[in-house]
Amino acid sequence: MKSRIYYCQSMSSKGQQLQRKLAAILAADVVGYSALMHKDEHATLLMLDHLESDIVTPTIAGQSGRVVKSMGDGWLARFDSAAQAVTAAMQLQEQLAEHSLMNMRIGVHVGDITEKGDDILGDGVNIAARLERIAPTGGIAISEPVHLNIEHTLADAFKAVGKKKLKNIERSLDVWIHDGPHQGASQSSHSFTETSLPKLSIHPVTCSDQRTELKEMAAALTSDFGSYFRTINWLNAAISSTEPPEGYTLRGMLRRHGDRLRLEARLNDPSGSEIWTQKFDGLVEAIFDWQDEVVEKLLDAVSGILIQSETAKLSALPEVELTAEQCVLMGMIAWSDAGIDSYEETLAYHARAIEAKPTLAAAYAEAIWTMNGARTYDLRRELSSYYEKLPRWIEAGRQMAGQSPTLDLSVAVADYNVDGDADRLSVALEQIRQRAPLDARLHLFMGWGYNWAGFPKMALSCFQTALRLGRYGAVFVGASGGAATSCVMLGRDHDAIAFAEAGLRFSKNYAALHSTRAAAHAMLGEPEKASVALAQMLQMEPSETISKWRSNVDYGGSEGAKRYFEALRRAGLPE
Repeated sequence: MKSRIYYCQSMSSKGQQLQRKLAAILAADVVGYSALMHKDEHATLLMLDHLESDIVTPTIAGQSGRVVKSMGDGWLARFDSAAQAVTAAMQLQEQLAEHSLMNMRIGVHVGDITEKGDDILGDGVNIAARLERIAPTGGIAISEPVHLNIEHTLADAFKAVGKKKLKNIERSLDVWIHDGPHQGASQSSHSFTETSLPKLSIHPVTCSDQRTELKEMAAALTSDFGSYFRTINWLNAAISSTEPPEGYTLRGMLRRHGDRLRLEARLNDPSGSEIWTQKFDGLVEAIFDWQDEVVEKLLDAVSGILIQSETAKLSALPEVELTAEQCVLMGMIAWSDAGIDSYEETLAYHARAIEAKPTLAAAYAEAIWTMNGARTYDLRRELSSYYEKLPRWIEAGRQMAGQSPTLDLSVAVADYNVDGDADRLSVALEQIRQRAPLDARLHLFMGWGYNWAGFPKMALSCFQTALRLGRYGAVFVGASGGAATSCVMLGRDHDAIAFAEAGLRFSKNYAALHSTRAAAHAMLGEPEKASVALAQMLQMEPSETISKWRSNVDYGGSEGAKRYFEALRRAGLPE
């Protein structure tokens, strides 16, 4: 389905030729702006500046859009495609889901516009603005032309609400609504969702320095921490100044001395004991680069500590006492070494979670993904009961489109396994990546999706991000094996060996670490090393052959796939 916008010509009433353009228009507005100004004018203006400079403008530019007009509490932007506009709208609402002060409504329409200087006019603009007025708080309203011009991955995130009469618009329009990241839950960013997942209360970053620049940076860091921790599907995170019952707390203090910056971060466990602390230093002249670095490093460190803490806690509980959410987390933990033998235990946990709570998106995301991974091995007999459930899981996951980037990714890859449409998968993966740019586990899954579809260069980029953000457990092991696979496909054999050996320091049970070493050594003319590595892989998969492997996954039939299988052939894997 096409989503590119084209141009047309028209004449003005005076006979002057004007260029009318068909464009996608996004209108966004801050909810309750007047009340916020009345409550604290200075703080509201600071947050608006941060919202525009750090969230709205870069998000729109990231989708090749342009902010046409800023109205203080609202923005008007234009794009060349409906898909770009809707993706930007979803990214904006994702980032604002845990914002400490503000929520937005967004409307998107495809229609005629006329450019007048830097401004745009026309019905397309008016309709987008009216759609914004009827969008839910934290949500998005789109018109029928938009819905018709976006791929199913995006379209499925919206629900039809029928024809709507918009103010000062003559005709009624068919409208679709996306409720936003909270999916109908309370839009207050100060509350946690109702779930038994581990809670993380992110306290607003404090700053004793009264300079506006430092206050803005403290607010920006708070917003970033909330936005990114919120994307982790096994964690229940919220920006809040209160102590959550039985939850973790993250605090930060920002200070400046001369040209130096320091953020002191502390993590406390549910008992109040400090379990982690770290200082992040930087220079004022590179404050924005420092901000990005701090967010990445803190997300990685805190995620790893939380996983370790929850593993110890849940492992001590009787299995019958585990909630659905805890079963999901235990399933992820069970796959910590990425070994073949772990699939059945992992799926047993995820299936229990689905049975206990059929509306739990994270359970479907992990169950479907685990089955996507199992497809690369000959496990149909061992996992037959789960193969029977898989179609129902996929259909249920499709009905939850938009609730979880990981779920949307799992369903997109499952669809590729059926239709083999690599280009459609690639588009879906890019749209999903932009919704959770710092989720290590999501990048791990995306990397394998790209590898299986035959895009090793894109895959390697995802794996490198996953390795940078997730230096713990199955994320590191799986990403190391994935990166090694990508490198063999790309002809980077020395790099493939380095990635594989890094993964082997954490797990000897992941077959991809051995097969990639075998392939890379073979292509480097090192047959003895290749033979040893292949023998280690065959201990796990004794009946593996080239033809059997290709029947399970052929990496899109790409040139990289041909090189990979030739490398395995040279290593001694039978035909």
